[in-house]
Amino acid sequence: MDYTARILSQNLANGSTDSRPVRAAEHSMFTKLTRGAQILVDADRPDRQISRHEYISLVKRIAVGLQRFGVGDQEGVGLLSENDIYYYVLGDGAVAAGAVFSGIPTFVKQAELATAIEAAGLKWLFVAPEFLHLALATVQGLGLLPTMVLVFDPPGLAPYTGPQASLSKMIDDDGVDEASFRNANEGKDPATREAFRFFTSGSTGSVKAAVISHRASSVRADMVAAFPSSDRPFLLVIGMFHVSGALIHTRACSGDLPVHVTTASDAAAVVDRIQALGVGATMITPRLMDTIAVMLDSENDLRRSLSSLQLVSFVGAPCRQETVDMFRKLLPDRAMMTTGYGATELPGLSSCTIDENWVTGCVGRPPPSTDLKLVDPETLQEVQPGATGEVCARSPGCFSGYYNNAAATEA
Repeated sequence: MDYTARILSQNLANGSTDSRPVRAAEHSMFTKLTRGAQILVDADRPDRQISRHEYISLVKRIAVGLQRFGVGDQEGVGLLSENDIYYYVLGDGAVAAGAVFSGIPTFVKQAELATAIEAAGLKWLFVAPEFLHLALATVQGLGLLPTMVLVFDPPGLAPYTGPQASLSKMIDDDGVDEASFRNANEGKDPATREAFRFFTSGSTGSVKAAVISHRASSVRADMVAAFPSSDRPFLLVIGMFHVSGALIHTRACSGDLPVHVTTASDAAAVVDRIQALGVGATMITPRLMDTIAVMLDSENDLRRSLSSLQLVSFVGAPCRQETVDMFRKLLPDRAMMTTGYGATELPGLSSCTIDENWVTGCVGRPPPSTDLKLVDPETLQEVQPGATGEVCARSPGCFSGYYNNAAATEA
């Protein structure tokens, strides 16, 4: 099954399989659909929400709009934007149109953005308004046409009125109707057809774009769909350009884990969102966890700020034992704390639940779908237990290779 068929075939949040098109009067991108529960909520502007039904409708309409705009089959479509609930609604719409989607880190400067455009073979670049000047200067420096730059102005934010093409203009054009939607990936080989290109430096240093096929994307969707559901929201803090951000979005779209998306990055703002929204779970970096732990440990009256949490995961790097021990003391008794290890090329290499016996460096166990071996990097032979080796992993969710970079793929 291709990724588009996979994400659009899931049941709606309310258990219904109703996928009827929205009536013409409801087609405006800025009309809030009310059928079904909300699966994505803007934690910074809670009035901005997306239901499962609205998600399906917009993915289809974005796909139709992109195709009519001229986006070709398997062409690269990038997005440079801070976290937003519509981030991967655009991404999934681009993939449904037959394109390949890439989220771009927001900390890029002009030279880095130019590298990203070339590394992922981007033909089209959506940017939030605050990145428009940077994007236009970058494509000019590359000798590319400014018409490849489109403004990302999703619902609930001020629509762009300048000369560039934009998402809102594209979707609100006459004739862009979800009834016209046809899945561009249907009947194609999901093992070879590309869905995403995620940026990574990996072990070979330079910036590359890891190709994720439709089959691998569907496997990843199945993996996160198996996570426990919850009636309390998940707070997405990790950058959505990161593979973890993509996976959390996919989990939300399965319909039984409401995800609140924030642009907050400092400890005080994140804790404020957790308390105000009654957040049940979140995923944070060790650096942010350390900052939160120090802040709350010094303010006894603020410790109750985390009382709603049931699960906290930290990812991206090892964490100091002192930080983990301090943070665990701040959590409610019933709350769980986990850590996981993975890569853009293959997320979910291993995970473990942290308890009183956990020590820094413990990586847990791989999931059933992943085979791991430790090998000698020189001989590629499996090493004996206790010996130092290089981790080799195999999974149906693994990437296909690095885009247009055979040397890095073989390395």
